[in-house]
Amino acid sequence: FINCPRQYYEVKIKRDFVKKVTEQMLYGTEVHKALEDYVRDGTPLAKNYARFKPQLDALLDIPGTRYCEYEMALDAERKPCAFDSDTRWVRGIVDLLIVDGDTAYIIDYKTGQAWKKFTQPEVDDLQMPSYALVLDHEYNEGEAIAGVGEYWLPSTGERGSIPLEALNRGKVTDLINETVRAMLAGDFDRPGKKECPGPCGDLGLDG
Repeated sequence: FINCPRQYYEVKIKRDFVKKVTEQMLYGTEVHKALEDYVRDGTPLAKNYARFKPQLDALLDIPGTRYCEYEMALDAERKPCAFDSDTRWVRGIVDLLIVDGDTAYIIDYKTGQAWKKFTQPEVDDLQMPSYALVLDHEYNEGEAIAGVGEYWLPSTGERGSIPLEALNRGKVTDLINETVRAMLAGDFDRPGKKECPGPCGDLGLDG
C-alpha cells in the first residue's frame, strides 16, 4: 500500500491483476525454505547452499528459544492478537526470531541485491521497527525490547545490524495509523513511491 495505493487496490482488493512470479522470487522462496529447514530441523543444506552453513551455525549458537517463520500481530489497542484476526492493526512474519528472556534477536533473510538500506539499516527503517513494536507488547509489556535486528544477505554474506532499542517506533506507528486510515476511507487513488515496481502500465497510470 505504501509503495502504491492504487496497485494495492487493483491487486489485493479487486484482484484484477495477478503479480507475476519471477525467477528471483522463486529463488528467494527456495533459499528461505532451505535456511528455515536447516535452522528448525537440521535438514542438510543442498550443495548449492552449503556455503551458508557457517553463518547459520553461528545463529544456532545464539542462546534463547528459536522461532522460524514467526507470525505475530497487534490490534489497535496494542494487544497481541491472532495473525489473521479481523481486528489486527499491524502484523508481520519474522524469518527467524530468537527470544532469551526480555531480549530478542530478529533475523530477516534478503536474497536480492545488497542494498544499503539492508547492509546499513537506519533507525527510521520500516520493517524492523514494525517487528520490534509487536515484540515490545508480546514479550516486554509494551516497553522497548532489547536486542538486535539483523538483515542477512546470503548472496554476499553481508549482515546489517541495528539495536532494537534504537529503532524509531513513533514514526512507524504514525505510518501504520495513516495507512489504516487511508484503507478504511478507501483512499487508494493517489501516488505512491516513485520506485514502485508495480504494473502501472497495465493500469494506465504510467503517464
